[in-house]
Amino acid sequence: MPVVRQEAVERHRNHYLKVARRSSVNWQDADSSVAQMRHAWEQSATDDLALLRAWASALSSFYTLRGYWDDEYSVKRRPLTAARQAHDEHIEAWCLHELGYLAEKQDRFDEALQLYRAALHLRQKLQVAVEIAATMANLGGVYQRQGHLNEALTLFEQALSVFQKISDRQAEASVVNGIAGIYQAQGDREKAI
Repeated sequence: MPVVRQEAVERHRNHYLKVARRSSVNWQDADSSVAQMRHAWEQSATDDLALLRAWASALSSFYTLRGYWDDEYSVKRRPLTAARQAHDEHIEAWCLHELGYLAEKQDRFDEALQLYRAALHLRQKLQVAVEIAATMANLGGVYQRQGHLNEALTLFEQALSVFQKISDRQAEASVVNGIAGIYQAQGDREKAI
């Protein structure tokens, strides 16, 4: 590709990546730019993992809020494929976690469990405590929704321990809410409170 064209493609891509990142706040700009964002994403190099992950992160909330599941799936599959080819287990684990979240949001619980378990396996191998806890919490949420309360409680308690250690109050509150929901479902109102 000629240098001038390559520079134009990069400017286009960088501009629409910024639009995508702002999409959760400034959704009107993003709504009017969907085709351009998609084109810019498609022009991104398939071997630039950082850029592919940035696109997946930026477009995720935009697509989720609108229920564009197929678009979100393809945006998250692309860095997963690239991460596996590059043997980058950290980005692979992130993609698996994100795809698990996407499957969970669509009530595809068996698929979500499979993806979260794969992400958890990699994250445990990489020993990144906060990421392990996040996946455990999401995995616990799927188990809870399926009625597997004991499995959910075990995962929530493990995740809570990590979130308390690192003082992540938002994640801690979310997990405590999940634990309270389990106790309430079990009829133990005292523990639920």
